[in-house]
Amino acid sequence: MCWLCDNPEASQADYLRMAREKIASHGFVIQSIEESEPYPPFSYTVGRAAHGLPELVITGLHHSVAQPLFTAVVAQSTGIGVLTPGDRLSVDGKPMEVVALSDPTAHLYIAVAVYGPQISALQLVHADDHGIWPWSPEYSGAYRQPVLGPRTVFPS
Repeated sequence: MCWLCDNPEASQADYLRMAREKIASHGFVIQSIEESEPYPPFSYTVGRAAHGLPELVITGLHHSVAQPLFTAVVAQSTGIGVLTPGDRLSVDGKPMEVVALSDPTAHLYIAVAVYGPQISALQLVHADDHGIWPWSPEYSGAYRQPVLGPRTVFPS
């Protein structure tokens, strides 16, 4: 259940205040949007923009799967440096590729409300259980996985 659903007397301003408090104590929060036909679920960070970093997005995974992936990516990126489009990484054994969002303001409502429309974001695109990427016709992820920006492909 969502925080606003659990607190029906609260306003959007109350929600943003609560998010800012959690960001202040934890560095970032994760905002998850449940599946709503025809749209698959997605989750994103809010708080990295305060440190000049892009927010992170994962589409097509339930929040219970996406949240630990974010935590692992943030911990892993501390050691490898700033993520950039085209980077490939393995997170808890799951292959991922980094894609820059074309328009973060279209998807990251809470991040935009906290930091403004100039935010940037990177999508962590994940391969399915067979290692196939969503841009392949053979992709068979549990949910559709919209890719929210163009892939950065480097010449071989």
